[in-house]
Amino acid sequence: MDLVQTLGQYVPAVWTQTTAEIDAEIREELEFHLDMRTEENIRAGMAPALARRDAQERFGDFESSHRACRKITLGPRLALRRLQTALLALLIGVVVYQAVVLARVQQANQSQIESLKNTIDQLQAAQVSPSNERAPVPSWHWDPGLPTESLTSTLVPTVPEDWGTAPGVLDRPWCDWQALDEPPGEH
Repeated sequence: MDLVQTLGQYVPAVWTQTTAEIDAEIREELEFHLDMRTEENIRAGMAPALARRDAQERFGDFESSHRACRKITLGPRLALRRLQTALLALLIGVVVYQAVVLARVQQANQSQIESLKNTIDQLQAAQVSPSNERAPVPSWHWDPGLPTESLTSTLVPTVPEDWGTAPGVLDRPWCDWQALDEPPGEH
């Protein structure tokens, strides 16, 4: 089943017909009314030519009637097409706006990345001498084998054995920072 048939099940036929089909249908309907009036005139005793002329005079301007019927039939369709065009223009505007914003964000991110690279290069170039290293920071541990009454006296500061010999963070290249999350010995 194609889209036109699917739409035809849910919407009036006017929405699935082409404009040319609608124009032909309107002309056919108007011609039918003229023919019916002509036949009535002939049954009333008029000559066929006179009957047709009388039917046309009573009917009025055929083209203006056609335009009026076309406007009534196609009015909502044309309005929806205009709405669709406006919404499409709005959508295109939003997409262009988002593209401009994305380009600016990418440019700002690139600028920040360059700034961070420069800072890292400067820090790596300014090798920290051993005399400037900070003193080890003690960590506290608790021996669970001791009684809980002496809890405050059992907290003993400890310093990792390789504290002074472990390479500094700045000695590693910036792309190797993920290795900092790995346990020692797995590099």
